[in-house]
Amino acid sequence: MRKLILSLLCGLFATAGVTRAVECQAVRPDSGMRVRIFLVGGDGYVAGRLLAPPGDTLVARGSSGRVLRVPRDRVAQLQVATRGSRTGSTFAGIGIGMLMGATFGAAAGPSLGGPPDAVFDTEFERTMGAILFGTAGGVAGGIVGYNRGGTRWRDVPLSATVGIRGGRVSFAF
Repeated sequence: MRKLILSLLCGLFATAGVTRAVECQAVRPDSGMRVRIFLVGGDGYVAGRLLAPPGDTLVARGSSGRVLRVPRDRVAQLQVATRGSRTGSTFAGIGIGMLMGATFGAAAGPSLGGPPDAVFDTEFERTMGAILFGTAGGVAGGIVGYNRGGTRWRDVPLSATVGIRGGRVSFAF
């Protein structure tokens, strides 16, 4: 029974680590969405919240509170902010937390162990410190990574036909 559970868990982790969500829908910019408007000529970009759906002029409120009106012919690229994957941020946080905790635990383990003539040698104390602090660091890093999430910027086509694209999935046995 243990072998079956272990095999299922290994398969689950292997699948979760490799697969990505399939995106079959284009982002449709709407009022209130966070956008980045890249300007023609490499003049940088303008970031803010879209106030009206895109037309001949993009109207956005910048981070300073000013209303920005950018003509469509000055726009090189439009990007929309979407929420990033919590899973990727969580696993990155766990990995970083475990690494930092294990490093600290291996360095601090012998000093936290006790007098030099104690029962355990310094290698055992380093190993135990790395395990204990690495576990605590992994848990803390996972919590921070999960709460952080992340923002992903997706390109939006500037054509007049911004909308939903179709997708189809088929299975065969």
